[in-house]
Amino acid sequence: MLAVFAVILMIGISFVFGYMLASLKEPVIQTSLSQDQQSLEALILTSNLDYTNTSLSCAILEAGIGTLSNNLNELSNELNSAMSGSVVTPQYSQLSNQLTYTRLNFWVLVQRTNEECGNKFVNLLMFYPGSSTCNGCVNEGQELAYISYISNYTTVATVLNAHANVSAVSALDRYYNVTTFPMLVINGKYIVKGYLTTPQIIQYICKYSSSSDLCKQNISS
Repeated sequence: MLAVFAVILMIGISFVFGYMLASLKEPVIQTSLSQDQQSLEALILTSNLDYTNTSLSCAILEAGIGTLSNNLNELSNELNSAMSGSVVTPQYSQLSNQLTYTRLNFWVLVQRTNEECGNKFVNLLMFYPGSSTCNGCVNEGQELAYISYISNYTTVATVLNAHANVSAVSALDRYYNVTTFPMLVINGKYIVKGYLTTPQIIQYICKYSSSSDLCKQNISS
């Protein structure tokens, strides 16, 4: 009986400790997300302004998109790490939806920047099925982060939970007929289904966006 009580007590202590730790991380992640949202809003404002010097606005957008892409990737990793623990608070679920919406708006901004500034970025969008089983989704997400890094963020990768409780994501699911995971969309047009390695992703990038600097690199498998 004492042994059972001790086990229950330890479980209770672990749960409380986990909850306290999660609560401490929440405001830090929220602050980072708020900063990234402000950066995104500033870039959207830049894209909406009618500059007489278009090259200047494009330069601002290019620099800002590269930096924000890196920040959002790091924040996504931080949030996923926090949510992989034993305690997921409602606040974390809300943060996840906020980050999803922010990343979706970022993807739209990159699409618009390519239209206005001459395809400066390879814009990648990967769908995964949330908490459902997906062979290769985690690995492909890591492959995309690596490709973004080696391209100096001229290749921008946005990873979205297709089952997120965000209406705009549901609209994209229907638009691209997302039924297979992982699913990759290149520059808003070209769809590739199933897990891809780094060399395979770069092959598709070069097929549909041959001007990318990645096409000049020798990436081994």
